[in-house]
Amino acid sequence: LSAEEMSRNVLYGLEGTNYNRWMDKWNIIVCEDGQAGLNWEHSMLDGHTMMEYYAEIGKEYDSGAPVEPDEAACVVTPVPFEVADDETLGSIATAIDSATTKTTGLGQECLEFQGFGGTFIKGSKCSPDGFVQAAMMISYYQVKQKIPVPYESVLAKAYKHGRVTVARNMSELIANNLKAWEGMATAEEKVEAYRATIADISRICAAAAKAQDVDRPMLGYRRIASDEGLEKPSIVDDAGWTRFGEIDLCTSHCGRAPIRFFGFEPPSADGFSVGYYVDKNSMQFSITHFDKAEAKKFSDTLEVTLNAVKGLFEEVAAKGAAEENPPRTRMEVDKPPACGVVAWREWQVRKEPQPQARVA
Repeated sequence: LSAEEMSRNVLYGLEGTNYNRWMDKWNIIVCEDGQAGLNWEHSMLDGHTMMEYYAEIGKEYDSGAPVEPDEAACVVTPVPFEVADDETLGSIATAIDSATTKTTGLGQECLEFQGFGGTFIKGSKCSPDGFVQAAMMISYYQVKQKIPVPYESVLAKAYKHGRVTVARNMSELIANNLKAWEGMATAEEKVEAYRATIADISRICAAAAKAQDVDRPMLGYRRIASDEGLEKPSIVDDAGWTRFGEIDLCTSHCGRAPIRFFGFEPPSADGFSVGYYVDKNSMQFSITHFDKAEAKKFSDTLEVTLNAVKGLFEEVAAKGAAEENPPRTRMEVDKPPACGVVAWREWQVRKEPQPQARVA
């Protein structure tokens, strides 16, 4: 299976199929070609927790090990279910149709980017998370020509019972930079704007990691109001709040060897989900959208954006190095040191041709 086929298979099943996927349980899926994946329901456990668990399993797994099939040693006995009422049968049929539609229509793209990775980003004095998130937002704006409603998963491990929280990586500065990006005339202008965007993303993520986010408190207010029969917060009836919940770009940085890809379902009818991992000299992205063409367009645009941004940083760095170390002229090379008469005399002696020794 290709990377895209395997990712789709683990998430829903191969296109047009309805393989067993117990969406409320852990599913370890092993294919005939030796590839394996894990599907789990998110509310129980978060990505980084499952990553550590599954990476330890995968560390000792050899997908190319020779196997001798023995059908007699593995006999599957179906568990009989007696379902008679029409309502349950109808629900099952609806679920099958929904699953088939999703596996058929889902856009799944896997980008294994080899142009650079964390080493280059850190060498440019940038945060890898912020750098990649800025590239994804620029890519979204170029594909959709609108400012995205973003959602980045952030660990809250500083707290004893902390799991994950949400960074809404958008501000007036970030929005203005996205809109102005294509019109910026120089590499210096673009790099300055990109660095400013990264800095604001880092600020928002740092606040979220300290539980200073927006989503969790609002969820708490609504749950308290519901449980105690109180009036719900008025903001939830505002059109802006409704739009705030329609996520356009849902991203999560999660991965480590030997895990190849980490991904999840799109966040909304026209939203992109991106599970990504930044390694030393490469990056991997699992991109989903409910439209195949949109997923492909985002993947292609992201690859172009990453390469373009790297070129901008290299251009600005090269210009800076040239300004710090201008080429020296002949006059500068031959100018005697201003070190006094003795040093001047020594310099003259060194400059004068020295007699060569001759052997009779």
